[in-house]
Amino acid sequence: MPLIDKPATYRVTLRNPAWQRMEAKDGDNARMQAVLPGYCEVGGEEQHINGYLYFTRQLIGSGKNQGRSAAEVNSELLLSLGMSAPFEPSKITEMDGAEVEFVCENDTYQGETRLKVKWINPVGGGKPPITGDEADALFAEMCGNVAAPQAAVEGAAASEEDDDDLPF
Repeated sequence: MPLIDKPATYRVTLRNPAWQRMEAKDGDNARMQAVLPGYCEVGGEEQHINGYLYFTRQLIGSGKNQGRSAAEVNSELLLSLGMSAPFEPSKITEMDGAEVEFVCENDTYQGETRLKVKWINPVGGGKPPITGDEADALFAEMCGNVAAPQAAVEGAAASEEDDDDLPF
């Protein structure tokens, strides 16, 4: 099966997610990664690429997660991607069949450029869809009246019927 080979955002289905032990680094033996094989159809052909989430004690040095460990941040991410709470690594198999978004970008490391999964996101940004009634209520709050756009359209149609020889 071919690998996804172009930078883009892909909606993928996870198949057989698993854990791998990572090599010790700086005396830390408690290191692992979640391997998330993502599959999708590209140009009528099924393709795949693996996403990886690293679980280490290493603290993030900048950004919104500064001072938190990669293990903390990525365990929350796995929960947002479909693993049931509370987080337990053995539950990774629950994610089999989950749909997520992979943001794939080219990455150059030691002179070699290859495509990799840069970000893994919940589909739709992790926000649940709202009902039609909720959308109507939000729109009414924004615009004051759900019927306002229809009245504007009807008013525009009526003004088009006036023939006053103006070019607009």
